Amino acid sequence: MRESERGDLIDGLMIYGLSPVQAQIYITLLKLGRSTAKAISISSDINRVDVYRAVKRLSKLGLIEQVLGKPIAFMAVDPEQALDILVGAKSNQVERLRSGKTYLRSRLEMLALDRPAKNESDVEDEELFVKVLSGEQVFRRLKSMLANSKKEVMTIFSPKSLVLYDRIGVPELEQERVAQGVRIRAVTAITRDNFREAITYSKIVDLRHLQQLSSHLRYTIVDHSLLLLPVADPPSNLGEATALWTDSKALIIGLIDDFERLWTNAVPSNDRIARLQAML
Repeated sequence: MRESERGDLIDGLMIYGLSPVQAQIYITLLKLGRSTAKAISISSDINRVDVYRAVKRLSKLGLIEQVLGKPIAFMAVDPEQALDILVGAKSNQVERLRSGKTYLRSRLEMLALDRPAKNESDVEDEELFVKVLSGEQVFRRLKSMLANSKKEVMTIFSPKSLVLYDRIGVPELEQERVAQGVRIRAVTAITRDNFREAITYSKIVDLRHLQQLSSHLRYTIVDHSLLLLPVADPPSNLGEATALWTDSKALIIGLIDDFERLWTNAVPSNDRIARLQAML
Protein backbone atom coordinates (compact mmCIF):
# COMPACT_ATOMS: atom_id res chain seq x y z
CA MET A 1 0.00 0.00 0.00
CA ARG A 2 1.37 3.41 -0.98
CA GLU A 3 1.97 5.88 1.84
CA SER A 4 -0.42 8.42 0.27
CA GLU A 5 -3.19 5.82 0.04
CA ARG A 6 -2.60 4.80 3.67
CA GLY A 7 -2.76 8.44 4.70
CA ASP A 8 -6.08 8.89 2.88
CA LEU A 9 -7.55 5.87 4.67
CA ILE A 10 -6.37 7.17 8.04
CA ASP A 11 -7.90 10.58 7.30
CA GLY A 12 -11.16 8.89 6.31
CA LEU A 13 -11.38 6.91 9.55
CA MET A 14 -10.55 10.01 11.57
CA ILE A 15 -13.67 11.67 10.13
CA TYR A 16 -15.64 8.82 11.71
CA GLY A 17 -14.11 9.47 15.12
CA LEU A 18 -10.91 7.42 15.37
CA SER A 19 -7.60 8.91 16.44
CA PRO A 20 -4.67 8.69 13.99
CA VAL A 21 -3.10 5.83 15.99
CA GLN A 22 -6.40 3.92 16.26
CA ALA A 23 -7.03 4.31 12.53
CA GLN A 24 -3.52 3.15 11.66
CA ILE A 25 -3.79 0.07 13.88
CA TYR A 26 -7.18 -0.90 12.43
CA ILE A 27 -5.74 -0.62 8.91
CA THR A 28 -2.67 -2.61 9.95
CA LEU A 29 -4.83 -5.42 11.33
CA LEU A 30 -6.90 -5.50 8.15
CA LYS A 31 -3.70 -5.94 6.18
CA LEU A 32 -1.97 -8.45 8.49
CA GLY A 33 -4.93 -10.44 9.77
CA ARG A 34 -4.66 -11.93 13.26
CA SER A 35 -1.63 -10.34 14.93
CA THR A 36 -0.07 -9.74 18.32
CA ALA A 37 0.62 -6.30 19.75
CA LYS A 38 4.31 -6.83 18.97
CA ALA A 39 3.59 -7.59 15.31
CA ILE A 40 1.28 -4.58 15.07
CA SER A 41 3.94 -2.35 16.60
CA ILE A 42 6.62 -3.54 14.18
CA SER A 43 4.42 -3.25 11.09
CA SER A 44 2.92 0.15 11.94
CA ASP A 45 6.03 1.63 13.59
CA ILE A 46 3.95 2.59 16.62
CA ASN A 47 5.26 2.30 20.17
CA ARG A 48 3.95 -0.89 21.81
CA VAL A 49 2.53 1.06 24.77
CA ASP A 50 0.49 3.17 22.35
CA VAL A 51 -0.59 0.00 20.55
CA TYR A 52 -1.97 -1.50 23.78
CA ARG A 53 -3.87 1.71 24.54
CA ALA A 54 -5.34 1.83 21.05
CA VAL A 55 -6.37 -1.84 20.86
CA LYS A 56 -8.08 -1.46 24.23
CA ARG A 57 -10.18 1.38 22.83
CA LEU A 58 -10.79 -0.37 19.51
CA SER A 59 -11.91 -3.50 21.38
CA LYS A 60 -14.31 -1.46 23.46
CA LEU A 61 -15.76 0.10 20.30
CA GLY A 62 -16.12 -3.34 18.72
CA LEU A 63 -13.79 -2.68 15.80
CA ILE A 64 -11.35 -5.44 16.73
CA GLU A 65 -11.68 -8.77 18.49
CA GLN A 66 -9.26 -10.46 20.90
CA VAL A 67 -8.08 -13.99 20.29
CA LEU A 68 -7.12 -15.75 23.54
CA GLY A 69 -3.67 -17.27 23.67
CA LYS A 70 -0.11 -16.60 24.73
CA PRO A 71 0.35 -13.91 23.74
CA ILE A 72 -3.13 -12.46 23.05
CA ALA A 73 -3.74 -11.67 19.38
CA PHE A 74 -6.14 -9.24 17.73
CA MET A 75 -8.30 -9.31 14.60
CA ALA A 76 -10.11 -6.49 12.81
CA VAL A 77 -13.83 -6.85 12.14
CA ASP A 78 -14.82 -6.44 8.50
CA PRO A 79 -14.92 -2.85 7.18
CA GLU A 80 -18.70 -2.69 6.71
CA GLN A 81 -19.31 -3.72 10.31
CA ALA A 82 -16.64 -1.31 11.56
CA LEU A 83 -18.12 1.64 9.67
CA ASP A 84 -21.64 0.78 10.86
CA ILE A 85 -20.34 0.83 14.44
CA LEU A 86 -18.65 4.20 13.96
CA VAL A 87 -21.69 5.74 12.26
CA GLY A 88 -23.89 4.44 15.08
CA ALA A 89 -21.58 6.00 17.66
CA LYS A 90 -21.72 9.35 15.88
CA SER A 91 -25.51 9.13 15.60
CA ASN A 92 -25.80 8.45 19.33
CA GLN A 93 -23.53 11.40 20.02
CA VAL A 94 -25.72 13.67 17.88
CA GLU A 95 -28.84 12.47 19.70
CA ARG A 96 -27.22 13.23 23.06
CA LEU A 97 -26.32 16.70 21.85
CA ARG A 98 -29.87 17.32 20.64
CA SER A 99 -31.46 16.03 23.85
CA GLY A 100 -29.20 18.21 25.99
CA LYS A 101 -29.53 21.33 23.86
CA THR A 102 -32.67 22.74 25.52
CA TYR A 103 -31.32 22.30 29.03
CA LEU A 104 -27.91 23.75 28.22
CA ARG A 105 -29.43 26.66 26.32
CA SER A 106 -31.65 27.59 29.26
CA ARG A 107 -28.65 27.50 31.62
CA LEU A 108 -26.60 29.69 29.29
CA GLU A 109 -29.48 32.14 28.85
CA MET A 110 -29.84 32.40 32.64
CA LEU A 111 -26.13 33.13 32.85
CA ALA A 112 -26.52 35.93 30.32
CA LEU A 113 -29.39 37.42 32.32
CA ASP A 114 -27.14 37.63 35.38
CA ARG A 115 -24.77 40.09 33.67
CA PRO A 116 -24.30 43.36 35.55
CA ALA A 117 -26.39 46.19 34.11
CA LYS A 118 -24.44 48.70 32.03
CA ASN A 119 -24.54 52.43 32.49
CA GLU A 120 -26.07 54.43 29.65
CA SER A 121 -22.71 56.08 29.00
CA ASP A 122 -21.10 52.65 28.60
CA VAL A 123 -23.72 51.62 26.06
CA GLU A 124 -23.28 54.82 24.06
CA ASP A 125 -19.50 54.41 23.90
CA GLU A 126 -19.53 50.69 23.14
CA GLU A 127 -18.63 49.53 19.64
CA LEU A 128 -18.52 45.76 19.31
CA PHE A 129 -16.22 43.90 16.93
CA VAL A 130 -16.38 40.15 16.68
CA LYS A 131 -13.88 38.30 14.52
CA VAL A 132 -15.50 35.25 13.01
CA LEU A 133 -12.87 32.57 12.52
CA SER A 134 -15.03 29.73 11.25
CA GLY A 135 -16.20 29.91 7.66
CA GLU A 136 -19.56 28.40 8.53
CA GLN A 137 -19.98 30.96 11.32
CA VAL A 138 -19.60 33.74 8.76
CA PHE A 139 -22.40 32.40 6.61
CA ARG A 140 -24.63 31.64 9.58
CA ARG A 141 -24.21 35.22 10.73
CA LEU A 142 -24.98 36.50 7.23
CA LYS A 143 -28.16 34.45 7.00
CA SER A 144 -29.20 35.55 10.49
CA MET A 145 -28.71 39.21 9.58
CA LEU A 146 -30.76 38.77 6.40
CA ALA A 147 -33.52 36.85 8.18
CA ASN A 148 -33.91 39.67 10.73
CA SER A 149 -33.68 42.56 8.27
CA LYS A 150 -36.57 45.05 8.45
CA LYS A 151 -35.96 47.81 5.91
CA GLU A 152 -32.89 47.59 3.68
CA VAL A 153 -29.89 45.44 2.81
CA MET A 154 -26.86 46.76 0.91
CA THR A 155 -24.33 44.15 -0.15
CA ILE A 156 -21.18 43.93 -2.26
CA PHE A 157 -19.76 40.46 -2.81
CA SER A 158 -17.31 38.60 -5.02
CA PRO A 159 -18.29 36.70 -8.19
CA LYS A 160 -17.47 33.42 -6.42
CA SER A 161 -19.82 34.31 -3.57
CA LEU A 162 -22.78 34.58 -5.95
CA VAL A 163 -22.33 30.90 -6.83
CA LEU A 164 -21.77 29.98 -3.18
CA TYR A 165 -24.83 31.95 -2.02
CA ASP A 166 -26.93 30.04 -4.53
CA ARG A 167 -25.76 26.73 -3.04
CA ILE A 168 -26.58 27.61 0.58
CA GLY A 169 -29.99 29.16 0.00
CA VAL A 170 -29.28 32.88 0.37
CA PRO A 171 -31.50 33.89 -2.62
CA GLU A 172 -34.48 32.03 -1.16
CA LEU A 173 -33.97 33.75 2.18
CA GLU A 174 -33.71 37.15 0.53
CA GLN A 175 -36.82 36.43 -1.53
CA GLU A 176 -38.74 35.98 1.72
CA ARG A 177 -37.46 39.31 3.03
CA VAL A 178 -38.27 41.12 -0.21
CA ALA A 179 -41.82 39.74 0.04
CA GLN A 180 -41.98 41.39 3.49
CA GLY A 181 -41.04 44.76 2.03
CA VAL A 182 -37.28 44.75 2.57
CA ARG A 183 -35.29 46.51 -0.14
CA ILE A 184 -32.18 44.57 -1.17
CA ARG A 185 -29.52 46.13 -3.39
CA ALA A 186 -26.54 44.01 -4.44
CA VAL A 187 -23.37 44.72 -6.40
CA THR A 188 -21.05 42.07 -7.83
CA ALA A 189 -19.08 41.30 -10.97
CA ILE A 190 -21.27 39.26 -13.30
CA THR A 191 -19.03 36.93 -15.30
CA ARG A 192 -19.33 33.95 -17.60
CA ASP A 193 -18.88 31.72 -14.55
CA ASN A 194 -21.79 33.12 -12.53
CA PHE A 195 -24.17 34.75 -14.99
CA ARG A 196 -26.67 31.86 -14.79
CA GLU A 197 -26.93 32.40 -11.03
CA ALA A 198 -27.09 36.14 -11.72
CA ILE A 199 -30.14 35.63 -13.94
CA THR A 200 -32.02 33.99 -11.08
CA TYR A 201 -30.68 36.38 -8.45
CA SER A 202 -31.63 39.48 -10.45
CA LYS A 203 -35.27 38.39 -10.35
CA ILE A 204 -35.17 38.53 -6.54
CA VAL A 205 -33.04 41.57 -5.65
CA ASP A 206 -31.99 44.80 -7.33
CA LEU A 207 -28.68 43.58 -8.78
CA ARG A 208 -25.97 45.60 -10.52
CA HIS A 209 -22.65 44.75 -12.16
CA LEU A 210 -19.30 46.35 -11.38
CA GLN A 211 -16.33 45.35 -13.52
CA GLN A 212 -13.39 46.24 -11.26
CA LEU A 213 -14.84 44.75 -8.10
CA SER A 214 -11.60 43.14 -6.90
CA SER A 215 -10.21 46.53 -5.87
CA HIS A 216 -13.15 47.32 -3.57
CA LEU A 217 -14.14 46.20 -0.09
CA ARG A 218 -16.86 43.56 0.15
CA TYR A 219 -19.52 43.89 2.84
CA THR A 220 -23.15 43.52 3.82
CA ILE A 221 -25.00 46.29 5.67
CA VAL A 222 -28.41 45.56 7.18
CA ASP A 223 -30.84 48.30 8.21
CA HIS A 224 -28.01 50.87 8.43
CA SER A 225 -27.08 49.30 11.77
CA LEU A 226 -25.21 46.00 11.30
CA LEU A 227 -22.16 45.23 9.17
CA LEU A 228 -20.49 42.01 8.06
CA LEU A 229 -17.08 42.76 6.56
CA PRO A 230 -15.02 39.95 4.94
CA VAL A 231 -11.31 40.35 5.60
CA ALA A 232 -9.88 37.45 3.58
CA ASP A 233 -9.73 36.50 -0.07
CA PRO A 234 -13.12 35.61 -1.61
CA PRO A 235 -13.97 32.07 -0.45
CA SER A 236 -14.51 29.11 -2.75
CA ASN A 237 -16.21 27.12 0.01
CA LEU A 238 -17.74 27.66 3.44
CA GLY A 239 -14.56 26.84 5.30
CA GLU A 240 -12.43 29.60 3.75
CA ALA A 241 -14.35 32.69 4.88
CA THR A 242 -13.18 35.14 7.54
CA ALA A 243 -15.09 38.28 8.44
CA LEU A 244 -15.68 40.98 11.04
CA TRP A 245 -19.14 41.72 12.37
CA THR A 246 -19.78 45.12 13.90
CA ASP A 247 -22.42 47.66 14.84
CA SER A 248 -19.92 50.53 14.66
CA LYS A 249 -21.92 53.55 13.52
CA ALA A 250 -18.90 55.42 12.17
CA LEU A 251 -17.74 52.52 10.01
CA ILE A 252 -21.24 51.74 8.77
CA ILE A 253 -21.90 55.37 7.77
CA GLY A 254 -18.63 55.46 5.85
CA LEU A 255 -19.42 52.24 3.98
CA ILE A 256 -22.96 53.37 3.18
CA ASP A 257 -21.43 56.37 1.39
CA ASP A 258 -19.05 53.99 -0.39
CA PHE A 259 -21.92 51.73 -1.45
CA GLU A 260 -24.02 54.59 -2.83
CA ARG A 261 -21.06 55.77 -4.93
CA LEU A 262 -20.46 52.29 -6.34
CA TRP A 263 -24.18 51.75 -6.90
CA THR A 264 -24.33 54.89 -9.03
CA ASN A 265 -21.42 53.72 -11.18
CA ALA A 266 -22.56 50.11 -11.52
CA VAL A 267 -24.38 48.69 -14.57
CA PRO A 268 -27.90 47.22 -14.29
CA SER A 269 -27.69 43.42 -14.23
CA ASN A 270 -30.03 42.94 -17.19
CA ASP A 271 -27.70 44.93 -19.45
CA ARG A 272 -24.66 42.94 -18.37
CA ILE A 273 -26.44 39.59 -18.68
CA ALA A 274 -27.71 40.42 -22.15
CA ARG A 275 -24.17 41.31 -23.24
CA LEU A 276 -22.77 38.04 -21.91
CA GLN A 277 -25.50 36.01 -23.57
CA ALA A 278 -24.75 37.67 -26.89
CA MET A 279 -21.08 36.66 -26.54
CA LEU A 280 -21.83 32.98 -25.88
